[in-house]
Amino acid sequence: MSKQFRSLLSNPTVESCDFTLRQIALMEAVYDGPARDFGVRELTAEMQINKPTVTRSLQKLHNLGLLKREADPKDGRLVQIKRTRDGMKLMAAIGKIVGVGT
Repeated sequence: MSKQFRSLLSNPTVESCDFTLRQIALMEAVYDGPARDFGVRELTAEMQINKPTVTRSLQKLHNLGLLKREADPKDGRLVQIKRTRDGMKLMAAIGKIVGVGT
């Protein structure tokens, strides 16, 4: 494990959330690049993880206020994943810890 990554996981901001590597990767997928809505299927395909695993991780991140889950206006059976202000703050803090965007 790299020194940079150990620093990230031991940072009080990140440590207090008790993140898994998968949840950090999901946050990165949603918050990297221009803001847009993500579907669960899109995230499962991009990350090559099964849907139940992604859904559980997204639910925890939603409960922490780091992602927002909303029904798709075109198809209420589907869920869209959106960024939140708290999630943006956390990702900015993580970026500073690992030296991205500084």
